[in-house]
Amino acid sequence: AAASSASAAATAAMPSATNDSDTHPNNQERAHQWQGSTTTGNPPIPGTTLMLRNIPRCYHRDMLVALLDREGFGSDFDFLYFPYDFQVGSPEGYAFINAVSEEAACRMAVHFANFTAWGVPGTNRCKVGWSFTTMGLNANIQRYRNSPVMHKSIPEHWKPLRRNNGITVPLEPPTKNVKPPRRGPKLVQLD
Repeated sequence: AAASSASAAATAAMPSATNDSDTHPNNQERAHQWQGSTTTGNPPIPGTTLMLRNIPRCYHRDMLVALLDREGFGSDFDFLYFPYDFQVGSPEGYAFINAVSEEAACRMAVHFANFTAWGVPGTNRCKVGWSFTTMGLNANIQRYRNSPVMHKSIPEHWKPLRRNNGITVPLEPPTKNVKPPRRGPKLVQLD
């Protein structure tokens, strides 16, 4: 019953047509895929952590945060990690976003599936999936807080971001000595 109400809430709260993914003729079918099937008995939403892929390579973490804010999801996520290639200093083109609830995750998934309104030249169509290896706020914090990405030599905008009610808050500090990335960022001076 809770799963059905999550799907119903997500459907009712779907954003109005602001990009081609919302007006796509197969929107009902895509929404059904994200919300699950009430007839199969499968859980409609596997969790709260999404992976957005095919993000323009000119994007950086702060641009993605601004996009989420602009699209109405600024208070709907509490963790974001936008990986960078340490060798060349550019984004990898995907991000992990943890939504504050399953309903928020479902709305984001439906909204950003095939999204193209990046505000930069290009035609990248966003692909959205679930992060099955790391799911939920606490799991994301634990995965990254002692990771080499948290080393002092890594630029702040390459690190994961925490939010609380739409406001950026400090990330939980590492619990052990963080080693620098193995490959070592060429663009960052290591101590």
